[in-house]
Amino acid sequence: MGHRTVLLLRRRRGVRGRAFRNFVHDRVGPALQEAGARDLRAYTFLPWSGLVHPTPGVAHDTPVFRRYQGCVVVGAQSVPPWTRC
Repeated sequence: MGHRTVLLLRRRRGVRGRAFRNFVHDRVGPALQEAGARDLRAYTFLPWSGLVHPTPGVAHDTPVFRRYQGCVVVGAQSVPPWTRC
């Protein structure tokens, strides 16, 4: 694989988790595949819960603008021309 790009995704306020997961896996993934992506990996993340993941001494107060609910890793055969110097 020549080049990989990672897209971090955030869910809009008011959008349910299931709708977001369906959008990422059923719409974004196939659209990028159709556009010519050679390697495509789509992930959606579960919300963090202090009950499930107890981490004493670690602050989980990440600002809202840095919280991501999914990502898409796109692989292409060659490096895009705008990244070449």
